[in-house]
Amino acid sequence: MAASCLRLICPLLILDLKAEDQPLERAQGALLLSYQASPDDPQIGSLLLANAIQNALILGKPTKPSISVERSTIKRLWWSVLLRDRWISLALRRRSQLTPKDFDPENNPLEEADFGKEIQESKVYDVHTKRILFTALKQQCRLAIIITDMVSLIFSSCDGSSMGLPSKDFPACMSRCMKTRNRLRQWETETRYALSTAPPEVHHSVMSFIKMTYVYYQYPACAISFLTKSTDSPVGEQTGIRWMANSGGGD
Repeated sequence: MAASCLRLICPLLILDLKAEDQPLERAQGALLLSYQASPDDPQIGSLLLANAIQNALILGKPTKPSISVERSTIKRLWWSVLLRDRWISLALRRRSQLTPKDFDPENNPLEEADFGKEIQESKVYDVHTKRILFTALKQQCRLAIIITDMVSLIFSSCDGSSMGLPSKDFPACMSRCMKTRNRLRQWETETRYALSTAPPEVHHSVMSFIKMTYVYYQYPACAISFLTKSTDSPVGEQTGIRWMANSGGGD
């Protein structure tokens, strides 16, 4: 029991003790610590993510950084926050903590130039392999943008409370869900083509990263498919309304 409590408390203590006072390093550290998963407290990742967002906001947005940090570094940090936020939302079935007001991903896309040094000077992978990794990362970023609307529609608020969906709003919500479903299907087709250049003998860690990209895709794809198919009849429509109204809370 003591060991379990220590695993939960240590990540937050590391931040609270303020051994590091620079917002960039604190944000990066909080993001890394957010991967500290524990069945005893699955919310720990959300708390650490919130800390990362707070420190990223201190740094400013990529277009207007408030601290003397390279624009590419801040842009990479914000994308790391966004990706972690979306995957936690899917895992815990809750709305995102990061909003478009905090970071506008569509107007701040990741570019190969943002990773130029890592691609050209990596001591682990050759240039071609690094470019395959970057392609997979770009596809994850595209996926995160696509599921943003779905997360806000289907999942309840971050505090776990359920929000009812009035019947009159259901058709409009379903229209948005159908649009998301079509965009997900397009994403899958384009991603399989984009990653088809990966050679069969590619390093296992690279292949694991590619497979994880598809894992992130499967959950929203299944959720949207279930929801859209459940509305083919009046009874199914009520099922869809109830599912959308009670799909949050991280249970």
